[in-house]
Amino acid sequence: MMNADGSNLIQLTHYKSIVEVPSWSPDSQMIAFASDMEGNRDIFIISANGAGLNRLTDLPQEDFYPSWSPQLGFLETSLPEPTAAPESVCVNSEDSLYGFSPENPIKIGFDPRDEGATESACLPWLLGPQGQAITISLLDEIRVNGSKLCKVSVTYEDQDTADILYFDVFNFEQPKAPRGYTCGSPLEYLKAITAALY
Repeated sequence: MMNADGSNLIQLTHYKSIVEVPSWSPDSQMIAFASDMEGNRDIFIISANGAGLNRLTDLPQEDFYPSWSPQLGFLETSLPEPTAAPESVCVNSEDSLYGFSPENPIKIGFDPRDEGATESACLPWLLGPQGQAITISLLDEIRVNGSKLCKVSVTYEDQDTADILYFDVFNFEQPKAPRGYTCGSPLEYLKAITAALY
């Protein structure tokens, strides 16, 4: 680190390893960088005075090019908390198109390809009209209004034809059960909320 004119040169790191692609935090108090000082290349942060070294990643892949999020107001806003009734995890939608239209998708769910899970994990809190377990087949991934939607085929016992549902994997809200479906286990709902938040 140094002054803009090149004076007052200060060495912040003293490691016999690669230390590269530094990125200053928006408040100029921290620096993120990539390094292989602990074997695999990971992302680290250090304060501008050289103190407080911390490793942020610990993955088998090589991690490069750290970048700080800009100062955005929504990051300081509390995330909404679920407000489900004790006996259920969601409410029944009064909109006949809810979940059946790309313009009106279910707002909680996650892409099993991102989670390494089976397709049944897409909407784990949703059940058939009499509480039947549902079977989900992932049909397509589409983009609508800047969000990624998953198009799925949903079936349950005694159902004549499969339903086609859409859900948004980027956004979430207190979920509603589409027409013909009911809400399942509060535990599975909380798992889905956790996946959406983290």
